[in-house]
Amino acid sequence: MEQRFVKERSAHIKCYGDLIRRHREEHEVELIRDVMRMAQAGHSEEEILQRFLRLEPALTQELDDTATGYTRDRAEDPKIARLG
Repeated sequence: MEQRFVKERSAHIKCYGDLIRRHREEHEVELIRDVMRMAQAGHSEEEILQRFLRLEPALTQELDDTATGYTRDRAEDPKIARLG
């Protein structure tokens, strides 16, 4: 880390905290790119969530229902779908 700090020190990298933030951002960019590649390759939302979040299949469904505030059955109802 110290070597990278010396090498990359600039107006934007003034302290170790800046370097850590940059390192995290690099990981986030790579993660998002990998997610997009998997989606473009035709992987399902469920497969992508399991791959990157290491969730069990039942948990991803439970989280989906919790986040949307309604069950998948209600979400697929055409009357409700028009409201969204």
